[in-house]
Amino acid sequence: MLRLAAEITKSAYADAMRRHGLLPSTISVITGYAEENLAALDHESSDVPTEAQAHILNHDPDLSGPPDE
Repeated sequence: MLRLAAEITKSAYADAMRRHGLLPSTISVITGYAEENLAALDHESSDVPTEAQAHILNHDPDLSGPPDE
């Protein structure tokens, strides 16, 4: 489900960049950077135990650290 949401978002941003007038090659480069960033974040999150990930995603104050300001 999350993968589908990411694909929908990717398509929406690519369409917005196209409508703004960016060249297809520029859109490809930007999309590549975004995919690299997501892969790095995914790799970092794989180091976090599954139970802790669930607490963080559910905004459990005991494990998620200080709230964002």
